Amino acid sequence: MSVLAKPMLLSHIHSVEKLPNVKCMCCKREERASEVNITKTEWLHAANRVGWRAIEAEQFSFESVCPECVDSFMSDNVKEAV
Repeated sequence: MSVLAKPMLLSHIHSVEKLPNVKCMCCKREERASEVNITKTEWLHAANRVGWRAIEAEQFSFESVCPECVDSFMSDNVKEAV
């Protein structure tokens, strides 16, 4: 199974109580900005910088995946390729 990890898009960042929020579609982990004055674009750049990604494979597609789940997808993919 080939897995493609791409940077998340701005459409994957949502607002909860006026704060940018990102939720992992795999493990349901959520991260929310702690400052009111941060924009969705800034939050997107921060999320991509620490490892949040969009994951695509033949069977599924996730818009937002946390760094731990990304590592899991990629390590499982490497194990299958060997």
